[in-house]
Amino acid sequence: MRRSAKLRAVALTLAGWLTLAACGGSGGDEPAAAGSACPVDALKDAAGPVEIQFWHSRSAEVEKTLQNLVQQYNSSQSKVKVVLSQQGPAADLTAKYNSAIGPNQLPDLVDVDPKRLRSFIDKGTLMPAESCVRASGGNLDQIVPVVRNTYTLDGKYWPGFAHVTVPVLYYNKAQFSKAGLDPDKPPATLTELLDDARKLKAAGVKAPLSFRQDPQIINSWLAGAGADIVSNGNGRKGPADKSTFDNPTTRTVYQWLHDMKADGLLKEYPFSLASPDHFLSIVNQTATMTIDTSSAASSVKAFLAGKTIPGLDLVAAPLPGVTKAGQVNVDGGGFYLVSKSSPAKQAAAWDFMKFMQGKDNLVTWNKEGSAVPFVKGISDDPALQAFYKTDSAGKILAVAADELARVDPNNPAPAIGPYDQFERTLNASTENLLSGGKPVDDVVKTTDTALNDALKQYNG
Repeated sequence: MRRSAKLRAVALTLAGWLTLAACGGSGGDEPAAAGSACPVDALKDAAGPVEIQFWHSRSAEVEKTLQNLVQQYNSSQSKVKVVLSQQGPAADLTAKYNSAIGPNQLPDLVDVDPKRLRSFIDKGTLMPAESCVRASGGNLDQIVPVVRNTYTLDGKYWPGFAHVTVPVLYYNKAQFSKAGLDPDKPPATLTELLDDARKLKAAGVKAPLSFRQDPQIINSWLAGAGADIVSNGNGRKGPADKSTFDNPTTRTVYQWLHDMKADGLLKEYPFSLASPDHFLSIVNQTATMTIDTSSAASSVKAFLAGKTIPGLDLVAAPLPGVTKAGQVNVDGGGFYLVSKSSPAKQAAAWDFMKFMQGKDNLVTWNKEGSAVPFVKGISDDPALQAFYKTDSAGKILAVAADELARVDPNNPAPAIGPYDQFERTLNASTENLLSGGKPVDDVVKTTDTALNDALKQYNG
């Protein structure tokens, strides 16, 4: 199929997915129960503009993109007004959301990363967007399979919109060349990364890997290699009720981290969304490589804009995995409709989701919001293709898009109810291993026990 014909087919399929059909929705002011039919027609009977509250955790360039799109939507029509409210990092948003459930002071849309989806579903406060798609006469066939599987739990697809990211390796090609390494052949496995780090250190790099202790990186290394972290198929076949964290793959990864640290090949940095220190070490050339989300692309571009730094040629590559490159989990976030809102507000929230899902807005979100396309065919858009080839952030996101296309759709990220406790436990484990110098065996066993305790408490 020629590209123009392919793009027309994508546009038509998107229209079939998103266009509201004349299906009956619920009326009145009572909110629909969680998981019930979406009241897609309730907006037309609303008196005056319907204001909806949208809680999110976006920041930096991604937040600016979201603000711009919300402003465009609000200016384009008079039936709905979206009010954005930044609630801090995902853990802070989760805590505020939990506190708002009792007094019923919830938003109408909420931005939640896929790792926390299980806990939000269990609260009984979300409406699956799939019900709105079905009520509108559409289907989910155009969602990229691994994204669809990641955001599907209990047999339902939940987000009305997805901000898809994947972890990638950022590295300085100039230092690779200086160390006698092929700058166009980054490491594909953890073993290769260790070997390259030794050569880089021998060439004078202080600590070749600048390691930000992000639990999502550990998740990708483990689950991406097919190692379940929790029971019941990583929480996908049923509620996770037992930790399986203590497994051979976990011990391989933690031994690798230990060896990298022991040989002076790694400098660890705390997991903080606000700190760019792991990137600054590459800019200062005390490190050559770091691992971070693909959504950092626009922030990296903004930081380096107009700067020419001798000895720095920062590019991206697929995440080195346990056995091969690109063994990752989908991360990022999803925008979810809250079931406790009135039918008119639910219909208003869905109307905004339809706006976000428009082809031009999907392209804008991917270009300016540092996201990876979650709808089939969007990567073929000429503007996005040009962005991938000519823009510094686009080149990073092109790597991420290719990485996503190679991920096994049958191996989505783990679904863990007490994810916040798990994240804190995982943070403590890498800190104890790398900064505390504790043995691998002790760290893995302690983490496994703590996760078991959290699951037991969560499941009652």
